[in-house]
Amino acid sequence: MATLKDSNNDGLAGMSGMTAYNRVDGEFYLHQMPLPDEQVVKQTIQGVVDEFLYNSDELSLQSIMKQNEPVKVTENAYVGETKSVYNKCKTSFSIDSSGNPFNRIIIQGGAGSHDTTLATNLSASVHDEIVAIGIEDVKPFLIKGLDFDFTADIKDGKPTNDGYIKHLTPSDRHMIASIEAPAILTSAGGPSKILVYYSAIDLTGEVVAGTGLTPSEVNARIRPYHVESNKPYLVVEKTVPSGSTLFNISGTFRSLSDILLKPYTSAPGTASDVQMEIVSPGGIIEIPTQDFKRPIKSHLLKSHGFDGSFPSPFVNIEDCVLTIKNGGRGYGIPKRINNTNTPDPTANPSHHILTISSNTGDNLKTFDEGKRTPSALRRSTLQVFNILDNQIDQNHHFILVAPANKNRYAGLEDFLSSSESTDPPNVSIEIALLNGRAEEFNTLMDSDGATLEIRGRSNLMDVTDSEVKRNLNLGETVPIKEIGDLGTPSVSMTLGGVGQGGVDAKSERTEHNSLSGWKDKVVSSGNVSVRNDRQTSTDYASTRALVEFPLFESMFYDTKGLYEEIDGVTNGVHAFGKEFEIEIDCTMTAMNRVQMQTYEARNSVDWGLNHGYAGIQVNNAAALGKTNRPYSFGLKVIHPKIQAVVESGSVLMTGASNAYIQVDSVEAFVNDTLQGTDGINRDTSTGVLGRNFYVIIGEGQATVTPTGPTGMDNSFQDYLMARVHKIDTVNNRLHIDQALFRTPRLDTAVNFSASSPAAVTHIVKGMSVVMGGVIVNDLSTHTGYGGSTIMNVDWGNSATFASQLRTALSLCLGMNTTLLYQGTEGEIRHNLGMGCLEWDIFNEWSQPNNRQLKEPIECKSILYGLKGISKDGTSLIDVKPQTINLRRIALKADGFESCVNEFIRKINMAGHPDAQEITVFDPFGTGGKERAPSDAYNSHLGYVRAFLGSPVVSRTGEQGLSVVIHSTVPGAAGRNFAVKFHNNSYYPYQPYQAFGHGGLLATNSRSYQLNSFPAPLPLGADGETYAPITTFTGAVHGPLTHATDQSNTQRTYNGIGQRMKTQTKIGAVAPVFPHTSYLWNAVQQRFDYIIVKADGVDQLMRSTHKSGGIIRVNGRFASYEDFRIEYSADAYNIDEMYLINVKPYKEADKFSEGFFQAGTPGTGVAVNDLEIEFIYPMIDTEGILFFGGGHTGVVFDISDGSKNDYSDFYKHHLANGPTGFAGFQNLGNFGTASAILDFTDVLNDDTVNDDTLRGFHHQTVFNVNNEPEGKCAFYARLSNGIYGSDEDLASGAALSQDNTKWREDLYNRKLRVTSANGFGTLAGSATSGTEVTPTGSAITTKMWHFGDVVALFNNNSGTVEAEHGEVKNFNPRGQAWCVSAVIHAAGTPNYPTGPIFHGIYNDGGTARPYGVHLGASAPSGSPLRYPLSLAITNPNEFPIGNQVQVSVLAPSTVTGGTVVANVSGFLFIMAGIDETGLPFLYMGHTSGITNPNTGAVEVGIFDYTPYMIRGFDEHYDAGSASPNKKAFFDVEATGYAGGDPDHPNVPTALQTIRDLDMATIGCALIGAPFVDFPPSVTTLSGIPLGTPITDYFTALQTGSPTYGVTGTGGSFGDGKNSAGPIHFAGSLSEVALWKRFLTFAEAQTWFDARNVW
Repeated sequence: MATLKDSNNDGLAGMSGMTAYNRVDGEFYLHQMPLPDEQVVKQTIQGVVDEFLYNSDELSLQSIMKQNEPVKVTENAYVGETKSVYNKCKTSFSIDSSGNPFNRIIIQGGAGSHDTTLATNLSASVHDEIVAIGIEDVKPFLIKGLDFDFTADIKDGKPTNDGYIKHLTPSDRHMIASIEAPAILTSAGGPSKILVYYSAIDLTGEVVAGTGLTPSEVNARIRPYHVESNKPYLVVEKTVPSGSTLFNISGTFRSLSDILLKPYTSAPGTASDVQMEIVSPGGIIEIPTQDFKRPIKSHLLKSHGFDGSFPSPFVNIEDCVLTIKNGGRGYGIPKRINNTNTPDPTANPSHHILTISSNTGDNLKTFDEGKRTPSALRRSTLQVFNILDNQIDQNHHFILVAPANKNRYAGLEDFLSSSESTDPPNVSIEIALLNGRAEEFNTLMDSDGATLEIRGRSNLMDVTDSEVKRNLNLGETVPIKEIGDLGTPSVSMTLGGVGQGGVDAKSERTEHNSLSGWKDKVVSSGNVSVRNDRQTSTDYASTRALVEFPLFESMFYDTKGLYEEIDGVTNGVHAFGKEFEIEIDCTMTAMNRVQMQTYEARNSVDWGLNHGYAGIQVNNAAALGKTNRPYSFGLKVIHPKIQAVVESGSVLMTGASNAYIQVDSVEAFVNDTLQGTDGINRDTSTGVLGRNFYVIIGEGQATVTPTGPTGMDNSFQDYLMARVHKIDTVNNRLHIDQALFRTPRLDTAVNFSASSPAAVTHIVKGMSVVMGGVIVNDLSTHTGYGGSTIMNVDWGNSATFASQLRTALSLCLGMNTTLLYQGTEGEIRHNLGMGCLEWDIFNEWSQPNNRQLKEPIECKSILYGLKGISKDGTSLIDVKPQTINLRRIALKADGFESCVNEFIRKINMAGHPDAQEITVFDPFGTGGKERAPSDAYNSHLGYVRAFLGSPVVSRTGEQGLSVVIHSTVPGAAGRNFAVKFHNNSYYPYQPYQAFGHGGLLATNSRSYQLNSFPAPLPLGADGETYAPITTFTGAVHGPLTHATDQSNTQRTYNGIGQRMKTQTKIGAVAPVFPHTSYLWNAVQQRFDYIIVKADGVDQLMRSTHKSGGIIRVNGRFASYEDFRIEYSADAYNIDEMYLINVKPYKEADKFSEGFFQAGTPGTGVAVNDLEIEFIYPMIDTEGILFFGGGHTGVVFDISDGSKNDYSDFYKHHLANGPTGFAGFQNLGNFGTASAILDFTDVLNDDTVNDDTLRGFHHQTVFNVNNEPEGKCAFYARLSNGIYGSDEDLASGAALSQDNTKWREDLYNRKLRVTSANGFGTLAGSATSGTEVTPTGSAITTKMWHFGDVVALFNNNSGTVEAEHGEVKNFNPRGQAWCVSAVIHAAGTPNYPTGPIFHGIYNDGGTARPYGVHLGASAPSGSPLRYPLSLAITNPNEFPIGNQVQVSVLAPSTVTGGTVVANVSGFLFIMAGIDETGLPFLYMGHTSGITNPNTGAVEVGIFDYTPYMIRGFDEHYDAGSASPNKKAFFDVEATGYAGGDPDHPNVPTALQTIRDLDMATIGCALIGAPFVDFPPSVTTLSGIPLGTPITDYFTALQTGSPTYGVTGTGGSFGDGKNSAGPIHFAGSLSEVALWKRFLTFAEAQTWFDARNVW
C-alpha cells in the first residue's frame, strides 16, 4: 500500500478518505484463514521447523493474501462447547477502627510541596491515584500462569520467592479489568464502569499493600485503611477515569479513589455490601478433557516468552509500601529489573489461540432485546484470546485466557457455557506451530476441481539464507544454523559473523557417498579452516561444539605499568606467579568439578561416571599451616563401594588383639580392593593383611561428646575410625586393633573394654562400615590412638606434606604410596567412584554454598574420562587438561597479535601426532603448568582445533581479538569440553560476551538458572535458535547480599577477575584503638591497622587468598599482611574489618599523609571514607566456558566397524578408530549413561511395558523441581507365578514374618508375610490370559482371611524396623496420596471386606495414620451382587478439628441409591487425597459395578469423587460421638497398651500393639471409621445426605455390612467395635501407594492396562 498521507495514483488514499490516522488494525478473527483441506508442516530431525504446505478450495484467498505476507501456522486441537466460565470476583474488604467497612485499595497518598502560609504539606498532584486493588480471587486475573500458590518470603525487606516475584514483576503490556460502578457513583453522573489497567499481581499484598506491616508503619493517608491479613492485589498502572477525578457526592466533592474505597455516604448495615464486582479481561474456561485432540497435562499450553521479556529473580520495590513505609513520598508500583544473565532482555512471546464462534446458523432477523441474546450476536463471539496456561484437575480442564487485543476488557462478560444456555457458543483451540511467510501460491487442477496451494517457510530459513550481520539482537532469536534437506546443519555462526567460510560459501546438493538418498548442502569456500567432513557431508562448525572468546593485550602484557611499579618487572610482561592462564579441558569431567557439588543449590555432579582416576589438587598448602591456622581442615577419603553393615555378634570388649566387627558381608573388602603388593595383600589362608587400612563406622550415627580445645561440643561432626588388620571371609568379620573418634581439632581413643568411650557402646547393629578415613592437619590435639598420630599431615611444611599425604592416603585406602598423590593433578591411580573425596568436612575454611571459587585443596572424584590414540597409534591414553600460561607466550612473542597466533598454535600443535617440539602430542612428565622450559604440555590429543576469530572490544574499551576453539569430532558430546580461565593477574578480564555456556566456576543457582554447565543451542517454540552467549556477569554464588554489609548491596560479578573496592571508616570500638580509624607506626613506616567497611568481607570470600595482598589508596600502592573481620578477641564490630600491617611500596610519608587532614601522620584528624581498591588478589578470578552447539541431525559412528575408511580424505587420527563411538574414545567405558545401545538380545522379561498394568506402576515422571522420580512409591503384586516357583506362597502353611517369597515390584525388596493358617489359592488374576510371566506360569492370586497380613516392617524383638524407605518417609499430612488395589470376592464371607492398606507415619513422635477401608454386605440377586462402602483415613492438616479426618462414600446419593458390584470379576479401587486435602475415588469392575451417574451396573471404571463426604473420625476426639473414643490417635510409643475396641491390635508376630513406622496390607492399624453426619451434610458435588448418620461408615450402604474379619470359617467376626486383629477377607492383589494425585484419565489408563501386554 502507498503511503497513506500521500494522494497518488498508486494508493488513491485521498479518494478513499483513508489516512494514517483512521487506518487501524482489524480484528484478529478477520485475519484467520479458513480451515484447510490439508495442512503439512515439515520438521527437521532436531525439531527446527522448515516449511509448511496449506491446501484449500477457497481460491479467493490468493486475492486476499500477498506473497511474503507473514503467517502464523496453527493446528486445531479442540472445537466444542464449554462446561463453565469464570471471569469475575468481588473486591476484598475489611472493617476500620470505627466499625465501617471499606474496600482494600492502596492510594498513592504522597505529600507535595510545603505551604509556609498554611504551615502544612500539600498533597501531591497524584495523591489520590490508585496503586493497587485487593480482590477475593486472583485466578481469572492472572497474567503469567496458573501457578500462584506463593508468598513473598521477605528477607531484609525484599521478596525472595521466585514464583511470587514472577507475578509481581510488571508485564510489558497492561491488561484491563473493569469494575461495576457503585450506585453512589452512577447517581452522581459517573460512568457505569471503571477500567483498571493492571500489569502485575501481588499474590499476597505483602509488597504493594504492606500486609506484613503494622498501621503505625504506613503513611497517614492509608493508615485508617491498612489491613494486616494477606489478599491478592492487582497492581494498577492507571484507571479510567483517573483516581483523582472528583465527583459531587451529596454536595461534597470526593475523588474516585475515595468513592471506591468507601462507596457510601452512610455505612451499610451489611459490611460486605461495600464489595464491588470486578471483571477480568479474559478468564478461565473449562472444557471436557476427553475431547482434546492431544495428550494433555497441566501447563502444556502455557505461554512462553515471559510477555516480551526474560524473567529476573529480582524486582525493584523502592516505590512500594513495603519499602517506603510511613515516609512522606507517595506509594508506587514495582518496577522490572532485567535479567543480568541476558545481554538483551527482550523476547518474542508465543501464544496458543482460543477463538469463540457461534454454535448455529439460525435466522436472527426476528430477534428482539426481550429475548436472551443468541450466541451469534454476543459481544464475546468472534473474539480471539491468547491462551496463558492450562490446568488439569481430575476430569476438569481449565484454560486461562486473555484477549489477544490487550485494549479489550471483559472479553467473556456475556459468554454463556453449555450449562447456562441452550445456545452456547463454540470455542476453538489452535496450537501454534510456527511463524513464517507465505512464499508461493499455486492453483492445482484435478478431476474434483481447483484447489489453492500455499507454500511457505519459517522465519528461520529466511535469515540463514542471507548474510548475517555481526551486530546481533539476541533477544530476537536470530538463528545461527542453515538447514539442509534432511535437517543437518551446515554452517554455524560465531561472534565474528557466520565464520569459518560461511559468508562466502557456495552450497550445492550432493548425494552422500555411503547414505543412499541423503542429499545435503556441501559447502566449499576456499577457506582452509573449513574442511568438508566426509563422515556426514557437513562442516566442522556445523556439527561440532565450539567456543569463541576474546583475548586482550592486558592478559599478556603490563599495559598499565602495574607490575613495573609494584613488582619491579621491566620487560613489560606479568610477574612470575601473577599471570593469566587458560586451560583447555577435554577430559569430559568439567561438569563434575567440586564447585558444582558443594557450592551450588543443586547438585550437578554426574554419578554415572566411572573408571577414572581420582585426584587431590593442592593449590595452596601453605595457607593451611597450623601456626597461623590451627584447624583440622579434615579431608575425608573413602572407597564408597567397599562397605558393609554391622550385624549382631561383634566382639569388642576383650582387648585390641581379639576385637572384630561382625558384618553382613566382607565380600567387597576382599574382591573390590587392590590385592598383591599394591593393595591390602591379604593372606588367603589366615586373612591377615600385608597392608592395613581404616574404615569409618556409622557416619552420622556414631557420636561422642568430647570437649575440644575451644570448649566446643563436637558431637555433631564425629567420625569413628578403626584400623582393619585381618579379614575373616568364613565368618564375615573385620578384625580391628585400633579405634578412635576424629572430631574438629581433637582425637579421642576408643577402648576395647568397658571403659568409656567403649567400642561396644558406639559400634552397634545397623551401622555402615566404609573403607576410608579422615586426614587432618598435624595438630598436637590430634593424637591418634595410644599417642601415635594417625593420618596427620603438616600442610604448612612444603618439604614433607606430600610424603605425609601419601602415607595417610595409604592408610585410608590400603594402597601402595606409589599409586597415591602422583603427578600435577595429585592422581589416585585407582577407580574409587563418585563421592570418594571431600575436603573441609568440618567447615573450618568456609561454609557450604559460600566457599571460595578455588580453595587450597580441590578434591576430584573423577580426573579424566576421555581417551585418545597415542602418538604411535598402538594404545589409548588419557586426555589431560592443557594449561597455557599467557606470560610465557608474551616472553617470546613480538606483540599482541603474535601472542594470539602463538596461543592458537599451541592448541593446534598439541593435537598433532607429528609435532616435534616441546608441544608434543602425548602428555608426559609433570605437564600442563609450564613452570619450567623443560616441562611438557598436557594434551587434548587432537579433540579440539583453534583458529583466529575477529576484532573485539572489552567493556573497558580495550581492543582485542577473538579465538574460536571447536571440537574436531561431530556430535553434541563435545559440549562437555570446556575452557577454564585462571586470572591470577592484576588486570580484570571483562569481555562483552563469549560464545558458549559459562560464567564463574560456581554461580548463584538459588536465584538464577544454572549457566555453568554443558547446554545445547536453546530452541524457541518455532524451532528458532538462540546463540548460547555468556556475558560473564551476574550474581555470585552464596547469599544475594552479605550479612555483614549494612548497605545490603547486591553481590554481583563483572568479568573474570575484578577489583574489590571499599571505604575506610571510624572504628566502632574506639577505647581499644589510640586512633579510631588508623594507627600509623612511624618506626616500621606502616599502618598497624586500617579500619574499613564490612562490605569488604567479599574480598575474603571471593578471592583465592585469605592473607596478604596489594591495595591502592589515593593513587599509591601498599601491601598488607592480613585482612580480618576482627582485630582481636575484644576488638571487633559487625560493620567493620581490619587491614593489618599496611606498608606502602614507596614514599611512605606521602602515603600516610593522605589519611589525615593535617599534622604529622598518626596525630592529625583522620580522613574517612577513603576508597580502598584491592589490586591483588582480585575477586572472582576463576571462570569456565562450556562449548556450545554440536547440534547435529545424524552422526556416523566413526568406529562403526563398517567398510568405510575416510582417512584418505580426512586426516584426523580418529577417522578410523580403534574404539569408542562417534570418534570419542572410551566414552562407553567412562560414562555409564553414554553408550551405543544394542537391543539384539533384549527379551520381554528385561523390560517393563509402560502400557501394562505392571508397567503403569513403573513409569517415571518429573516432580515439581523438574527432576525424574518414580510415579509410584510402593507396588506389591501379591500373586504367585510371577517371579518363579521358589517365590510362590504355598497354601495351608503357617508363616511368621517370612521374607523369602513375595517381593515389592519397584525396588525388589522382599515383603514380610504372616499367615495363621496359610493363604488359600484362587485361580486367575486381573491380567490372566494377557500377561506373560518370565517363567510362563499362570498368575494366581491368594484368598486372604483372618491372620493373613503383609507387613512393610520387621518386628525385631519389639522394635519396629521399617524396611521400605519410600513408605517410611512418606508424610501424608498436607500432601496428595492415594492407594490402589485389585480385589475379588472369594471364600467366606463371599464378598470382599476389610482394611486394604494402612500406615502410621512417625512425625517427630506424633502418629499420623492414613489408609483405605472397604465395607460390604452379603450378595443377593442374579447375578450375585454385593453392596459396598468405602472410607479414606488421613491425618488432619489443620490445627482445628480432631486429629484424624475421614472421607466416606455415600452410596445413597448416587443414582439408584446404592453401589453394588458383581461377585464374579475383579474390583479396581483407586482412592486418596488430592493436593487441596479433598478426597477422590475411582472404582471399576471387570464384570459390573454401579455407574453412579445412571444407576446401571456396567463394566468399566467410574469417578465416585462427587459422591464423597468429608468429615472427622469420631474415634479420635474426647467429646465425639464414638462409643470407643480417645483424645487422640495413640500407639505403643505414646503409651497405648492395646486391646481397646476400634483401636485394634495386630498379630503377635507383628508386635501386638500398633506403633510408629508400621504399614500393613490386609490388616487394620486403624479401626473402622465412625462418623457423625447431620442430614444437611453434603457430598463434594453438593448433594445432601438427607438422613442423619451417627455410626460406622458402613452404615451409609445398604444391606447388613461388615468390616473385615476377626475369626475363621463360618463364624467369622465383624471388625467393627473390635479390638482386633482385623483382617481383610477376599482376594487382594496389585496394591500400590502413590505419593501424588492421580486424575480420572490416569485411572482409566490403569484400569484398561489389565488387557495390555
